[in-house]
Amino acid sequence: MWKRQSISKQQNTNNEIKFVEHMEQVLKDGLRGNKEKIVIGEEPIRRFFSGVLFPDIEFINQLTEENEENDPQPQFKSLTKNCNMGLEFLIDPNNVNVKGTISGKFNLYPRFFPAFSEQKESFEYLANNEYTTELLGETVVGITEGKIEGNTTKYIDDKKTDEQNKGLKLLEKYEQIQVHFNDLPFEIDVNELNQQDIPLQGILKEKIMHLLDREDLFSVYSNVIEKTGVVPIIKKPETEEEFKDMLREIREPNANIADWDAKLVIDPVYYKNKEGKNLLKISISLINDTKVPDIKMGEKPTGHSTQFFDCYFEVKVQQGSHIPFYFDGASDDYKYDRSYNVKGINCVGAYEDTDSELILSTETIPSYFQEHYRTREDLSVAFGDLTTPELVNKTLSSVVLEMKGYLRKWKTFIDYKGDGDKQLINEEEVISCIKDMKEFEAEIESFELGIYVLNMDSRLMTAFNIMNKVFAESGKGKYTSWRLFQIIFIIRILPSLYAREMAETDSKKEEITQSAKYADVLWFPTGGGKTEAYLGLVVTALFYDRLRGKKRGCSSWIRFPLRMLSKNQLDRLAKMLIYAEEYRQKSDEIPEKGKPFSIGFFAGGGNTDNFVKDRMRKKYFENEISKKKKMLLHKCPRCNENLTLEFNESLWRFEHCCTNSDCFVVKSKELNGVVPIYITDSEVYRFVPSVLCGTVDKLAIMGRYREFSHIFGQIGGVCPKHGFYSDRCIVGAYDEYQSCSEKVKNTAKHKRDVLTIKNSFYDPVPSLFIQDELHLLKEELGALNGHYEGALNEFSRSFGRKPEHLPKIIAATATIESYEHHINHLYLRAPRKYPSMGFKKGESFYATSTPNVKRRLYLGILPHSRSQEEIIGRAVYLYQKEIKDLYYKSSYIFKQFGFEGIECEEDFLDLLSRYDLSTVYVNQKTMGSDIARRMEEITGPEFGIQTEMLTGENDMDKIIDVIDKIESQGSGVEYKDKLQLLIATSLISHGVDLERINNFFMAGMPSKQAEYIQASSRSARSHAGLVLVSFRANDLRERSQYQFFIQNHIFMDRLVDPVPINRLSLKAIERTLPGLLSSLLLNVHSQKQNNTIYSCGLFQEYVAARVTSGDSVSQEIIEQLERIFGAGYEYFSLTARERVKEAIERIYKEKEHLLNISSKTLNLKDEQALNPITSFRDIEEGITIQSCRETDVVLRYALLHSERNGK
Repeated sequence: MWKRQSISKQQNTNNEIKFVEHMEQVLKDGLRGNKEKIVIGEEPIRRFFSGVLFPDIEFINQLTEENEENDPQPQFKSLTKNCNMGLEFLIDPNNVNVKGTISGKFNLYPRFFPAFSEQKESFEYLANNEYTTELLGETVVGITEGKIEGNTTKYIDDKKTDEQNKGLKLLEKYEQIQVHFNDLPFEIDVNELNQQDIPLQGILKEKIMHLLDREDLFSVYSNVIEKTGVVPIIKKPETEEEFKDMLREIREPNANIADWDAKLVIDPVYYKNKEGKNLLKISISLINDTKVPDIKMGEKPTGHSTQFFDCYFEVKVQQGSHIPFYFDGASDDYKYDRSYNVKGINCVGAYEDTDSELILSTETIPSYFQEHYRTREDLSVAFGDLTTPELVNKTLSSVVLEMKGYLRKWKTFIDYKGDGDKQLINEEEVISCIKDMKEFEAEIESFELGIYVLNMDSRLMTAFNIMNKVFAESGKGKYTSWRLFQIIFIIRILPSLYAREMAETDSKKEEITQSAKYADVLWFPTGGGKTEAYLGLVVTALFYDRLRGKKRGCSSWIRFPLRMLSKNQLDRLAKMLIYAEEYRQKSDEIPEKGKPFSIGFFAGGGNTDNFVKDRMRKKYFENEISKKKKMLLHKCPRCNENLTLEFNESLWRFEHCCTNSDCFVVKSKELNGVVPIYITDSEVYRFVPSVLCGTVDKLAIMGRYREFSHIFGQIGGVCPKHGFYSDRCIVGAYDEYQSCSEKVKNTAKHKRDVLTIKNSFYDPVPSLFIQDELHLLKEELGALNGHYEGALNEFSRSFGRKPEHLPKIIAATATIESYEHHINHLYLRAPRKYPSMGFKKGESFYATSTPNVKRRLYLGILPHSRSQEEIIGRAVYLYQKEIKDLYYKSSYIFKQFGFEGIECEEDFLDLLSRYDLSTVYVNQKTMGSDIARRMEEITGPEFGIQTEMLTGENDMDKIIDVIDKIESQGSGVEYKDKLQLLIATSLISHGVDLERINNFFMAGMPSKQAEYIQASSRSARSHAGLVLVSFRANDLRERSQYQFFIQNHIFMDRLVDPVPINRLSLKAIERTLPGLLSSLLLNVHSQKQNNTIYSCGLFQEYVAARVTSGDSVSQEIIEQLERIFGAGYEYFSLTARERVKEAIERIYKEKEHLLNISSKTLNLKDEQALNPITSFRDIEEGITIQSCRETDVVLRYALLHSERNGK
């Protein structure tokens, strides 16, 4: 018996790639049908979806029907039924005729009479099923390999009847016939371009002649076959002899079979490329020219399949100089080669250049194995090398030397206009390369500036040292070092922290001040470690704040566009923060330790409560299920044991409690067993956590509660039981009304106490504002969020120690395009992107693709069916069927793969466990439900596939349960007990990092390239994996994406659309100004008097009092609003700024008039007054704009015209 051997990392990678390529072949074989010699129980087109050609007359008929429908929004149904497949390529004729040969193949599936045993099995199935399953108005039956699989011919009633023979039909049976054509010559006269046809009927007839002698060839009288191809059975044959008699009665002796026909069409046209050179564009197509009966005219079908399957051909160009096309979808970049050699027509073109000839071929399921772009391991920086000032300077100085060495190589590359691998071919490319190099130079300078500030402030150095000790402790057994881009990023941001303590005489004051003003964009591919990079900054800022005198209050605010993100990142933040808190308590390096580090989950009301009334509290604690739903953390971030949820009635707060007596959380006297996390708005306002984590929508709440200003240290008092308040105890005012009467006292002692507490906030404005998944802040969401970001800046100016002490903006994303425009509109800050790219594709100072490691295999299919659930259902069935078979044969099958280092079944099962969960991504929830139902029907109870579906409508506990299930069902859990299929919407596209998602099926393309990148990158994050995309054939955009499949994946990141956002939209300003006005009155202006400006009457009194003092409230507020909206920000045009100023003044005057004439008791946030928005998504639905068929025709002719004229 073999013992388990240690398998190296490289062996493991090679085995994963080999397995993924095996599953690729399983999917290709199953979807094309090339290995299925016999199909029983259904038509081949219901089983095979790729490489299928329909008779061209079907396409023409469908096109005619669509034109007659006069549908204002046609779906181009005819596009799903391809009748041709071809290649387009360019030739420079040089006055020499073009010569070559064409070879190829396709499969026919003529129909045959079933054997009695096969027919009998069909009868038995019908008898054993009480009623058939409805699917799209049809019946699913089908028999394959002796098992029920799927068929769509409606031949029995939905319910079983007493009539014994009702609904019986002759079982369909088809056999594969391979048709090959080899080395068919062609020649194109370059002086006289004519279309050429090469008929294939002779080859087909030769194949068909062999069939005519077979007795079981299906051929029946026209009166016994229905127009659907069904042959009803009037009386059920009980014996084989009766069955044969029945066949003799219906069999037509003169073979009535399909009139299969095919041809190759060669169509050359003149073409000018972008240099204006005259070329030939040659199109070669394989066309299904089969005649089909006209059912509308009463003609009966033959019953045979008229489609061609698994079609393929290749062209060998033997004379003529081949010229590549240029991919126009991506912009020019000296690092990328935009040339490609052949276009596909209803397929993807492939290219092979041998020594003797050029070979162009068709591919119906194209594949692209994306290489793993990863951080450089040779320059990683250990946590332990950054724990003392001496080590810091030594380690970081060596990094600087490496950076400057890389810069020298870059300069040499430019001086020589390239090297042996890559050349800069013109001056534009040289200039572009120099521009990129300047970005890297700036990164070196900012990195050196970070080292400078570390040495200028010993408190910052200490905080940085502590942060590395915390990361070393929390990462024990898993991580020991920083990735290069992470540590350089952290160091580059440190000047922004130091800026608040910088001496006026600092020699680098100007550079430090400018560095703090930037909005830093952190870009790295998904799964690269962006979260850990900014968490390192968060922990550094926490300790630096304590060391410089900030004993309490908010240091950082991390925001996410989606709740799934905030919950997923919350787990990671909680772990890091609890380790930091342990260090804070135990270390002697922090003289004044201040309050414990804590987290506030500050998300929308749909995620957590704003306030908690006693009635709701009791409801949450009715049973364990309701308690679990309320919990945000289920495992202790320190010991990973289960947490329980309790409610502290004295403090009126939810508590996540650890029950592990050996855990630091329990042993700590300050924590007393409670994980320091606050989960309601009330708790956040009353205890002001160190780090906020939540959704962007939560900013909208600032227009409704003065207590929002607590985040900026603007408290009005402290309730001895319940914590901070503005003018009255929050619990008594909002949670449980009148349960506490504590409020502001107009006494000297109260004012002294409040001042003492405010001083403990020291620098009340948070140091860091971190936005994750930046690219999701777009359109209305981005514009509205941008306005409220402006309000946060205004609060910072009002409450900070200095007006220029604004929070540092950090925005992280894995997809980026036109970030300058995006950042300026969101934050009114100049952007700074990091890390810069290198001077070669896939290589930079920070990351590399060398040596090449395959990671994510993309597959594409353009099916003939409009039903995505049918395609995806079939693909997942093929995949899971193979997985199940491999588990069944695991004791011996692994030996046939030739894996490296796998010598026993246990090793193979460990590998297999990484690939036994299939994930399906859908654009709509309804499609997810359809796919789930389809899978049940295809597999049946005997297969036993377990399925879960996640959508945005799921409760958080459901999401957590499914994720926990996936994470816990790895190696060691039997296949039958596992979840085999996860169906999900865009909910999982961001922030979900599951090691077991390694095969991913996409039912259609998302509308945006960024979403495609984010969604597909859920697969193969830790292991090699595959992504299969089923393109919608009746969608012109997706059809194009399929035909340029390879180019779209080579240039994947460069095809991301610029984020649409316009903060100066007048409609957006009209939407947000009332809420922003309310927020200014509640949070800023209320600080200037004893009473909170809650009502119209209090507003009137405030304005009158200020006027008496000689102040103009109106002018002050208008100036504040202008700063918030960016009316003075020079990035925008003067015309746009003036238009915004006019709008601000107009809308403000309207609202001011409304507040002055309204009832004094009317609340500012009432609907009749300012009515601030409560969510950034509270907007009208957009409308769909799409082209009609006439537009498509015009564009196609325009394209053809421009190609022929070289434009």
